[in-house]
Amino acid sequence: MTTVQNSHIRNGLLAALAPDDLALLAPHLREVLLLPGDLLHQPGEKIEQVYFLQNGIVSLMAVLEEGTSVETVSIGREGAIGTIEGFGSLHAFTSARVQLPGSALRMPGPMFRRMLDDSAKLKESINHYHMSVMAHVQQITACNALHDLISRLSRVLLLSADRCADDIQLSQEALAEMLGVRRSSVTTAALPPPCCVTPAQSTIVGPSSKYWTAKSCRRWCASVTRRFVAPSTWDSSAPAQ
Repeated sequence: MTTVQNSHIRNGLLAALAPDDLALLAPHLREVLLLPGDLLHQPGEKIEQVYFLQNGIVSLMAVLEEGTSVETVSIGREGAIGTIEGFGSLHAFTSARVQLPGSALRMPGPMFRRMLDDSAKLKESINHYHMSVMAHVQQITACNALHDLISRLSRVLLLSADRCADDIQLSQEALAEMLGVRRSSVTTAALPPPCCVTPAQSTIVGPSSKYWTAKSCRRWCASVTRRFVAPSTWDSSAPAQ
């Protein structure tokens, strides 16, 4: 765990902040590694830490009574986990699970809440980010209900490639949870050459983003979702779209 300097910030939410607001947060940020399967919080737990992702992907998973879970939204380097703590001492509703490895800039939740109390502009920026995440959740809900599996899989892989690179690795189990389907539904047949689902249950994404855009929900959900995770979406001074 290391102290971070402004020049090392790769998180989109932090990079979009006004210099004065970033200066409030920077002294309290520490870089930590995120490994696949790590749980940043679980349902019912008090949110103790805020994570600004530098890279990697974290899924917010709704956990059902029988123990099964499904992704409600994924967060990459454009956003953060635990920022709702800035608006009160709260308990988590979802499980925050690392799907793709990376790192994050972490700070204590109570400290983050004090920073928001000290800056109305910072609080407004975080509010706009939360609105963007909610819009992302709503789009995913509609997509999962109405679009076929290949279109939804393409949307997930396209967004993952945007966040991480064109070459990513996701397990069949992770993809199934992200899509809300059985693991057996995520098969080689759903992926074009040279992609493959190996016996080790890893998916290697090879084709360019152009391929996934063509396959992803007739291009609509992909473009809308990509706009929701763009940092410019959270700028309260930007004109409405």
